[in-house]
Amino acid sequence: MTTKMNSNEENTLNTYPDDVQDWNLWWLLHEVSILAFSLRRQELSEYGIPIGQASLLYLIHTLGDKATPAEICKVFLREPNSISDILKRMEKAGLVRITRNPNKKGSLKLSLTKKGKLAYQQTLKRESAHQLMS
Repeated sequence: MTTKMNSNEENTLNTYPDDVQDWNLWWLLHEVSILAFSLRRQELSEYGIPIGQASLLYLIHTLGDKATPAEICKVFLREPNSISDILKRMEKAGLVRITRNPNKKGSLKLSLTKKGKLAYQQTLKRESAHQLMS
């Protein structure tokens, strides 16, 4: 016995595969992201550098004289207090120097210390990215 579908049922069936494809793509991207972070975390653990600090080392190096906590918050889309906490830990570890910006009242400047520059160089070893892409 065959039943005839109304137009609403046909529309639902026609859109369902796209929804499934979207979900499958989202899930695949999610899994790849988890794998990439896991590989990177493992790689950086050899040097004792957390993944968040590695990202900040890269950004501070890249921004150079323009590196400020406010600029980092903009790039990473984070609240100032979360970036501030990480920067304080990095300063305590001797990786970054936080100084008052003489050109802007109330503004801070960031720079890498010698130890921070060495840590940055270590973070450039990205074998995990090559493993993931091959």
